[in-house]
Amino acid sequence: MSSKNLEPELADTRERILLQASRVFASKGYQQAKLDEIAREAGLTKGAIYWHFRNKSDLFCALLESRMQRNTAPLSTELSEALQLKDDNSRRLALTHVLKATLARFRSDADWPRLCIEFVAQSRDADVAERVRGLNANGRRIAIDVVEAMKVAGLTDKHINTDMLSLFWYALIDGLMMAWIVRPEVFADDAVIDEMVEMLWRGLAPK
Repeated sequence: MSSKNLEPELADTRERILLQASRVFASKGYQQAKLDEIAREAGLTKGAIYWHFRNKSDLFCALLESRMQRNTAPLSTELSEALQLKDDNSRRLALTHVLKATLARFRSDADWPRLCIEFVAQSRDADVAERVRGLNANGRRIAIDVVEAMKVAGLTDKHINTDMLSLFWYALIDGLMMAWIVRPEVFADDAVIDEMVEMLWRGLAPK
């Protein structure tokens, strides 16, 4: 069988691994998940996993990257809708909507924010640290694109430091994720998002 004919089979095997890995990681956590169990659940040998992934962290990163792509994809639509709004109040409400939608994604895929934090905690491992930096860089690029679009649309000061504001947004989303994991009851009715956006929109300076 030629390598070209093998491509669909290899892609199918990779997807089977990713599907079962997602279930095992969600059930056991990053630390306790074992490649042997993932291989067994996928009906494959452990060697098949090593054909596609270097190790457990490589496999988890592949899953994390797919989750990041899925969770950030709606941002472009949400941002486009916000950019079409003209008055100050509508734009503020659009920003509120974007953050509430982000929180809703945490809730709908509750295992993965926790797994993400657990994985980042392993960053003393050099391989994990390298992958975490790569994921962070990808997130920052998305944030920079968002900031530039906000500037063009007049949603923020065109003279503001793009890199610093993108870092702020990235930190805000990470902070929301951590706060939701630790105290989900605070975010029960989304009212906290309204208050946070009001503070962000109006600024912290004394009146």
